Amino acid sequence: MEPQINNDEVLASKPQDQKSRLAEFLRGNPQQIITEWVAFARTITPASNGMTRLQLEDHIRELLSFMADDLESAQSDRE
Repeated sequence: MEPQINNDEVLASKPQDQKSRLAEFLRGNPQQIITEWVAFARTITPASNGMTRLQLEDHIRELLSFMADDLESAQSDRE
């Protein structure tokens, strides 16, 4: 089941709230994101030709966690 997103709520929320919601989404839906990533990665040929699912998933969990942590960390004006 795909999570429902209310676009009006997202657009009306503050940028930090949007970052928190995205971080929450990344942490709460890793398998769905990974499944979509693998499906997308398989379309990148010839790079994905012959790659196993494990190879296509390599480091994606760590990347999702890193992105969620970064979204929740303090950001400078430049960032």
